[in-house]
Amino acid sequence: MEEKIMVEGIDLQELMVNWSNHLLYLWDTRHMIFKRFHVLHMSRTALEAAAWGEAYKPGSHELLTDIKAATYHNLLIEKHAGVWTAEILLDI
Repeated sequence: MEEKIMVEGIDLQELMVNWSNHLLYLWDTRHMIFKRFHVLHMSRTALEAAAWGEAYKPGSHELLTDIKAATYHNLLIEKHAGVWTAEILLDI
């Protein structure tokens, strides 16, 4: 199943936290698990992407713990040689 996702933030840090929390929202409201993403557009304040995944299936997916929210604690976002990487801590 494909899902279009659009989030905004005042800077890259808020954008990353909002992106992560939106994925958690889709989990909480529709039990969707995503495994592939394609960024369609990204700026310092907006992100539009396509995400592909499926509904949670207890026999196929193993859940170890619930995630409450993404946090700003030790959030790291870097771009090297045109590739973005991010490290984000999740509140469980």
